[in-house]
Amino acid sequence: METPRRPQVLRVATSPPDWPCASTVANQSSPSMTVAVPITPPLTPSRSTQSVPESTECPTEPPRLALSGSGIDSTISGNHYLDFNVVETEPKAFPYLITDYSYNRKNKLGQGAWSDVYLADPSPSQATSSNVLGPKNGIEATPPLTPTKRERSAFPPVVPKAYAIKVPAMRSAKAVLESEARVLSYLSRDPRSRDHIVTFHGLDTRNGALVLKAMSKSLESWIDEDLNNATEFARSKMLADMFPRVAGRLLKGLSWLAWRGCTHGDIKPANILISFGSGSGSESESTTTAMEVVYTDFSSATLSHPARSSTPITAAQSGAGTWDYLSPTLLSSITPHKPSPETDLWSLAMTLLVLVLGRSPFSCAPSTTLKRDFIRKGNPLLYMTYGDDAASNRDRMNSLSQALGFNVRKWFECVLSSNRDVYVPSADEWRRELECGISL
Repeated sequence: METPRRPQVLRVATSPPDWPCASTVANQSSPSMTVAVPITPPLTPSRSTQSVPESTECPTEPPRLALSGSGIDSTISGNHYLDFNVVETEPKAFPYLITDYSYNRKNKLGQGAWSDVYLADPSPSQATSSNVLGPKNGIEATPPLTPTKRERSAFPPVVPKAYAIKVPAMRSAKAVLESEARVLSYLSRDPRSRDHIVTFHGLDTRNGALVLKAMSKSLESWIDEDLNNATEFARSKMLADMFPRVAGRLLKGLSWLAWRGCTHGDIKPANILISFGSGSGSESESTTTAMEVVYTDFSSATLSHPARSSTPITAAQSGAGTWDYLSPTLLSSITPHKPSPETDLWSLAMTLLVLVLGRSPFSCAPSTTLKRDFIRKGNPLLYMTYGDDAASNRDRMNSLSQALGFNVRKWFECVLSSNRDVYVPSADEWRRELECGISL
């Protein structure tokens, strides 16, 4: 008598959940035993891998997209990138059934147009089968299909020392944060993402908050609290030590974002986070070699690749960008440009210029109207020589050039030029010029 053959399980091409949760298990259904499915050997998946170059450069070709891809990531083996067949932007969910957090609204780290950010401590999950799967939530508690032993063998989620919880400031902000979660989920699928963007632990579906890794401080607060409060001699020494590493890592990160098809859209010191290797986060007590520098706040970000998602990604374009850091091409009334890697590079160059000067080069403007006119003209290196801070600006730029043995102003002129006909280097080219100039 012939042994009955098991029916073939229907396989759905989708990204696996980060962590099994009761709600997903309860909604699973076993395949019907009465459906006749022809048993054929599975097709061997074609695996296209892309070796990581020995240098720190990102590949010049963007991730390849398939018009009808499987959506399944290729295996990560050795020094290989993920093979992104499609741009998967379904938001990664924070696994609050496994681990949770608690925060006090008095511990506010910052706020923006769409959200407030609070410092939170990791805590054990408060969820139970009665309050998560009970009738109140409209989900029946059914026995899990997957054996319990297998669930226990799964790896637990990585829990940092502290979280930064980005909470919607209003009801309408939930859609903005969900779009940001989609961008972060897509970028976080690349294992190299943690070198360039803040670690994203998921979207908390209970309150629409983003759960992020807490960092020491923003670049803006480091400039205001540490750098600008030091004596000019101490400031010059700190800047000479920090600047090459901060600039190099941010330029590498910008190249990586462009390679992933992402335009940040609002690069500025407040949207760059730093952490130091030792306790307090003070530069005087830590080394720059152990320093992390990453981008955050992707609420204005856009993706150039088509996304495979039930909900399209829409950036918070209303009021997006900060005037002092905006590229003049975005402000042109005749031929306005859209945000792009090139406009991101201008914003990063302005951010690094503010790091050197300790202030905006447009602070010489006596009014907001005149200041915006200066910004539209796009010559920050000229305006930094005007006003009460002109002498200080020149001294700080010259001091950094002498300390590095490199003409820093000339380096800035490669990007921050009002002449639209000159060649503007890519982020990688601009970084290499810095590294070669100071022999890093």
